[in-house]
Amino acid sequence: SPDIYGYSKRAMGMGNAGIALPNSYDSLPLNPANLGYLKNATLAIDVNWAAPRLWVDHASPEAPVFAPVLPEDNVEIGLAYATPLGSVFRERVSLAFMLLVPLSKKTRPGSDDYRRPQFPQYDTTPEMIVAMAGAGVRILDGLSLGAGVSIFGYLEGSSTVDISLAGQAVTRKDVRMDIKPSAAPYLGLTWYPFVGDHDWPSGLSVGFAWQGAMSGDYDLPIDVMIAELGRMRFDLSGSALYVPHRLGVGLGGEWPAIGLAAALDARLWLYSAMPPISSTVGMHLDDRALDPESPVTLVHPVSPEVPTQTKDSWELNAGLEWTAASWLRLRGGYLYRASPYPRQTGHTNTLDRDVHGLTAGLGLHLATGDDGEGLSLDIAGSIYLLGEETITKADAEDREQSGDYRFGGETMFLGASIRRDF
Repeated sequence: SPDIYGYSKRAMGMGNAGIALPNSYDSLPLNPANLGYLKNATLAIDVNWAAPRLWVDHASPEAPVFAPVLPEDNVEIGLAYATPLGSVFRERVSLAFMLLVPLSKKTRPGSDDYRRPQFPQYDTTPEMIVAMAGAGVRILDGLSLGAGVSIFGYLEGSSTVDISLAGQAVTRKDVRMDIKPSAAPYLGLTWYPFVGDHDWPSGLSVGFAWQGAMSGDYDLPIDVMIAELGRMRFDLSGSALYVPHRLGVGLGGEWPAIGLAAALDARLWLYSAMPPISSTVGMHLDDRALDPESPVTLVHPVSPEVPTQTKDSWELNAGLEWTAASWLRLRGGYLYRASPYPRQTGHTNTLDRDVHGLTAGLGLHLATGDDGEGLSLDIAGSIYLLGEETITKADAEDREQSGDYRFGGETMFLGASIRRDF
């Protein structure tokens, strides 16, 4: 969900814009270069709630063969620590570490049949435990570079089973299952072109950010040797979760004298490289136990590979922040995100629409020292409006399986972070 709704509560309150605005530990998934401007060590806890309110309404009263699956609510908790280094690196190099854990959903891979109407962008079923780490280095007063990595695990394994039909027994079973890491790198740059005219990090700033693709794959073959017949192999593989390459550029401005900050971001999501999200299933059965010299394939069904037909999408984000008091900041923003999915008039039913998002937030800071140490609470909420769309299938078989239907709705997100700067 951080890739859909965002993670930084300051940025989320400002339309999820903040590539060029240094903040705190939560700069890591947004633009790690902003960590180069971190002045205090920080320990933080984040709690996030995603609440999709999406629907599918079929035109015919008869139930379709493939009924829709709707995304459910999810709650996740994040733990983070960030610190600037000391000695000669003081206020030049900072490190950050984060862990994101889903609470209401179990960590599991999987996918639904491509003929079932579904909302893969907002379905948190494949949500996984994610670890992030990164660093920001301020190489000049107004120029910082950053790098990071996001890691989660995916499943890979194999099973070998021998069975006897005559004895109605399993005579051997070997099972291997590995959790292997999948990683996405982050790179970022933040530049203050007029650093000599003000006390950074205030004034105008420019930011660039790139995130690599990451995929939650699974590959679980099962080999069964039937003593009286032959070998049966069952293959199950696919991708349960995919995060595309993302390019972003941002403009930011902070003017403490008037208590105002603004941010404007543009992002490009490279969804055209997305693999099929429906499982690939295959089965092979031969008679090698009866004829080991020249076994014959008896059964060999294979599911078709269905391309996602996704295209690259883009996003615009804009937001404002007003410092109403030394301890209170109010935020608001807007975003527009183009859908990567085409109209679903063919075999697939992966549903999505262009999104208009409205966001709001506030920040409370109780300073206890001259350098900003103290306790902070940030709250942000957003609503993504999908509107509604009518789908009419071009083929009679597709119409029989999933039917003609309307879909739409909105999805909401509420997050809070509490941190201690010291």
